Amino acid sequence: MEQDPLKNYVFGPFRLDPGKGYLYRESGEQVELTATPRAILEYMLANTHDEGGTLFKREQVIDAVWGDAAIETATLDKHIAALRDAFGRGKGDQSVIETKHREGYRFKLPVQRIYGDAPAQSVSVAKARPREVFHPSDVADTFGLWLLGRGGGTISLVILVLVSITVATSIYYRTSPRLAQTVASIGQCAIIFLLFLHSLRNAPKALSLNKSEAEVAAAGYNSVEEYVAEEPFLEKRLRLFSRWWSLMLASWVPLYIVFAWETWETWRLGGEANKISPQASILEAAFNILNTAMVILCYNVLNQEPGRERTSGVFTGPAAIGIALIALIPLLSGSRPLTADEGLAAFTLLTGLYAGIYMALFVARLQSKFLDPAPLLVVLLFSYTAIQPLALYIQTYKDWAWAVLDYALVLKCLLYLYVLWLLQGGDLLFYFREVKRAYDDRLDQRRRAHRRLIS
Repeated sequence: MEQDPLKNYVFGPFRLDPGKGYLYRESGEQVELTATPRAILEYMLANTHDEGGTLFKREQVIDAVWGDAAIETATLDKHIAALRDAFGRGKGDQSVIETKHREGYRFKLPVQRIYGDAPAQSVSVAKARPREVFHPSDVADTFGLWLLGRGGGTISLVILVLVSITVATSIYYRTSPRLAQTVASIGQCAIIFLLFLHSLRNAPKALSLNKSEAEVAAAGYNSVEEYVAEEPFLEKRLRLFSRWWSLMLASWVPLYIVFAWETWETWRLGGEANKISPQASILEAAFNILNTAMVILCYNVLNQEPGRERTSGVFTGPAAIGIALIALIPLLSGSRPLTADEGLAAFTLLTGLYAGIYMALFVARLQSKFLDPAPLLVVLLFSYTAIQPLALYIQTYKDWAWAVLDYALVLKCLLYLYVLWLLQGGDLLFYFREVKRAYDDRLDQRRRAHRRLIS
């Protein structure tokens, strides 16, 4: 089937009608572009990724617009300045087309291509894939009300019952600490697996494209076109976070299977009170690293600042913390050779610290001012990060290990419910939108300029 002709490009609050040569500003004002700036803009729009951020070399643009003609880069710079002026934000504005020193230009806004003969707004709505329409009344305004029934009552009740059974059973067997730990580990494994399945069956609420100008304006958008153009980026970030979040839940399951297996075996066989098999210790450390990797991936989605040029390498990224912690092993041993048991204990301690650090960073993003959780909830979620480094305690001090596991289970479930509320209520989408708007290269430019104000 033949595709409809290209009608409009929508990018941020702007729209270009390539057939008529008109650029429509965020205010709705119509600007007629001259031939060369229009050709540059059309080339960039046609070749920019949907989510924006495409870098164009100066030579690329010159070849595309002028062909084999000998053109100075200063001429291109002059036309780019004219194009920025046409956007109505001044010739030096970098919010749409950013100059990259010695590289070229980066087109920063997401781009939507509109096909057919209908007006841009109606085409945007009609051609969008069918979506579940979200109604604000579906989800409570606060996490507490949501837990009490307006949206999260059923799953909250199921979790409450299962956690209560696990905690009560482990308390009942507290006189046999290893059996109590086995019960706590099995209960945690089963409940987390249930939450993993629940996360797969409950996809995040999607944005509805069938919204009026007044509705999108109340949400802070300049136009329906801007809202429609931003929707693919927000949905992509939400899907990415949801994927890593579900995998993070899944990565907890094998860790607690190992906990249950090693305590059950030593209890059944009458093993030493504080003895753990090397195989179990190695598996626990390995699964702890796997879980930490999932936490890091979730954190990176929340921490990413679209439009900012930040790269992380071996010495600046997540691996840097792990390398620094491994370097501590000689200090912990007093520079003497470690026995196998001591080496496993040191490795377990350090992987627990590594997990705790990134869990704290992850929770810190979840308590962003864009989300505004209650202070008590923040305290409880951060208290979970203190549980992460206690893997070594669980291995060596069995009398109260079951209590640590039960407390961790309660906090895990609270974290799950809070994230589920953010996904179902749309607050995480709002977070992604506000981060996208607040953080870009202009922020770094303003920071550097502000430093120069200091006498």
